[in-house]
Amino acid sequence: MLILDKLKSTIMKTMTRPLIETLSNGTLVKTTKPNQSKRTEWTDKGWNARKWGIKGEITDMHNSHGLYYDVRHEDGTNAGYDPSEIEITLFSKEDIPALTEVREKVQSLLLKEDMEITFYNPFNKDLRKLRTAPDRYLICFAPSVEKRNVAYEKAVSNGYKCKMWKEYEKDGSEGEEKFWTFRVDLIS
Repeated sequence: MLILDKLKSTIMKTMTRPLIETLSNGTLVKTTKPNQSKRTEWTDKGWNARKWGIKGEITDMHNSHGLYYDVRHEDGTNAGYDPSEIEITLFSKEDIPALTEVREKVQSLLLKEDMEITFYNPFNKDLRKLRTAPDRYLICFAPSVEKRNVAYEKAVSNGYKCKMWKEYEKDGSEGEEKFWTFRVDLIS
């Protein structure tokens, strides 16, 4: 029985693993804030080289002591960052096929049971003209709180990292419509 449980656990981990496990060189990012729990993993020089709230480009990836990325800042300096310390502003072209595949899997999963979900891929307005790759998040709209919650639970139970999002009101042909949303992170 113990062997069967281990096998089942391994299969589930494999099935729920995201397709994009690392980001490719050329991905444009913005640094967010330091992850203090990772402080002991950096030398003082490495820790102090990092800058916050600025844009940069991933130039390399390392995973011998835990995953981190080398980022070249806009001013030409370089520093290493934990994945939790950066947010993606524009994916590299190498990541587009895998990201598109993940998006299609999520949409197929939620549409399979006629959940009345519609989808929106948000765009960063500042980068709209430059965007050549899909966004990291998929926003799912449902016509009721109940349907939103069912779809949210289904996505979470299938291994996707989700976050409850906003309630929207929109004037439609039949008067005011409301939508309840949640966000699916396609790479976490």
